[in-house]
Amino acid sequence: MPIKEKKVGLINGKFHPCPKRHYCVSTQSDENNKINYIDPIKYDISLEQAIIATPVAYPLGLLDCSPVTDGAASIVLCAADKAKKYIDKPVKIIGSGQGSDSLALHGRRDICTLDATVHAAKMAYKQANLKPKDIDIAEVHDCFTIAEICAIEDLGFVKKGEGGKAIDNKITT
Repeated sequence: MPIKEKKVGLINGKFHPCPKRHYCVSTQSDENNKINYIDPIKYDISLEQAIIATPVAYPLGLLDCSPVTDGAASIVLCAADKAKKYIDKPVKIIGSGQGSDSLALHGRRDICTLDATVHAAKMAYKQANLKPKDIDIAEVHDCFTIAEICAIEDLGFVKKGEGGKAIDNKITT
């Protein structure tokens, strides 16, 4: 595990009174995975199993880390007038953003914030004339359970420090 996730995990505890909140992400992700019929890895993870999982880098355990084979996504882009040829209800992209940041922790303003995500989100919201509260669904990168918590905060879906509570309250799925 990259040292970055280890340090973010420790620092994330300062924002979240219960630093073990990220375990709920493991169990929640497992529940979502059960409907993915093509995923070769099937788990049945309980909260207790997530808590006692083999340590990788405190406070993260094995079940807080995605396997190398986990995840894939794709999108087909085409002109709006051609989209109906492929699908009945095409989705129109009304905003996008891009950002980049330092991978090195010592070069970051705050190791619990991905400034690139914050910047790209602001660009996309502005272009689309939307605010985070207007978004009904988003898929965030969750290579590590702590990454999901940071992402929903950085995208503005919850205030900084409230990502863990959002997981606890099942605001995310």
